[in-house]
Amino acid sequence: RLVGGSLAVGLTAVHLVVAPIQRVRSAVGDPAVSAQLYIRPLKNPALARESLVVVNGPLVFFASHLRVMQAAEGRPIPAHLRILAPSFAAVELDRPGERVLVVRPSGGYLAQPMDLLYRSLEKPMPVGYRVQFSDVTIEVTSLTPDGRPAAIACRFRVPLEDRSLRWMFWEKGRYRNWTPPPVHGSVVLPAAVPVI
Repeated sequence: RLVGGSLAVGLTAVHLVVAPIQRVRSAVGDPAVSAQLYIRPLKNPALARESLVVVNGPLVFFASHLRVMQAAEGRPIPAHLRILAPSFAAVELDRPGERVLVVRPSGGYLAQPMDLLYRSLEKPMPVGYRVQFSDVTIEVTSLTPDGRPAAIACRFRVPLEDRSLRWMFWEKGRYRNWTPPPVHGSVVLPAAVPVI
């Protein structure tokens, strides 16, 4: 009985504790998977003076880890990291001015459970609500019918083409460099969905 009980406890521990942890570790360690979860390490020393602006991504929670990952690998850390759109949403980007980008994700902000890691629905953001950073001011410009932000205007300190801004977006299974549309131009990016 003692041997059978010990074997049962051991198998339970392996299957309920060790196996799930190992599965996650092996998935993240897989280059095909980690390329979708994280922005690939950036080597340019100029990054330390730049704002890295991520326009969209499949799991933006993981994109937010870039600064830690860069530090862990001894690579330059972006001066700022700005993530503009939520996960799993197509996004419309309009450029009404030289320094302004309006972002409209399909379904609005705070629509997915992962988005609620950043902000509670119990703290509403009315039209006109602003968050000011040293490089950009973000303002809520419209709301969804249930009161969540539907669109934001990002007013950057410099023109969107300025070399202090490094733009990235999700395309074909990975993050790539992105170029903002011209003034009065717009673009729609499809929903960024990971293939895991």
